[in-house]
Amino acid sequence: NRTGKTIFRSQYDWANAFSEGLALVGINSQGWAC
Repeated sequence: NRTGKTIFRSQYDWANAFSEGLALVGINSQGWAC
């Protein structure tokens, strides 16, 4: 299902961006969103 994979990738990329955002704030360094 290409649509399913596209949605999954979209969520995965969003999670990566979110984690990077937390890292910029210093939360990721505390292991909260590893």
